[in-house]
Amino acid sequence: LRSHAEQDANLRGMGTTLTVVGMLGREIVIGHVGDSRVYLFRGGNLIQLTSDHTLAQRLIDAGVAKPGDAAARSMRHVLTSAVGSCGEKVTPQIHHNELVESDQILVCTDGLTDMLTDSAIASVLSESRSAQNACQSLLDLALSAGGLDNITVIVAGIGR
Repeated sequence: LRSHAEQDANLRGMGTTLTVVGMLGREIVIGHVGDSRVYLFRGGNLIQLTSDHTLAQRLIDAGVAKPGDAAARSMRHVLTSAVGSCGEKVTPQIHHNELVESDQILVCTDGLTDMLTDSAIASVLSESRSAQNACQSLLDLALSAGGLDNITVIVAGIGR
């Protein structure tokens, strides 16, 4: 990515977020850079497994702002880590988790989470008959809420 951007002046400074999930049986490994997210939906609860690499999250982590504060909202799209544009080396978050029967994993971009509340997402995951149905429902809801950014949604379930 960096090499490609260096060859074209119009692409200088280009970067991307990257969130990957590998599943082997009931084990998952997550690698994460940026502001896309991975959630675990278990027992009716939506649990965010990754933490955003944004200035807003840094302000929240430092105790300077709360998630709903204007300062945090205004800095939620300012990335502090991205592949290709934030220095020579990026250190991803790495998570390992063990899944249990009926767990669902949601991987999504901020185009979804900026449009829908956690409770709306949890409701869709709870009521959907399949991962494909959940993805389509979440996409449709985010688009009907305004769809202000790209929306990527992946749902995988254990025992579904």
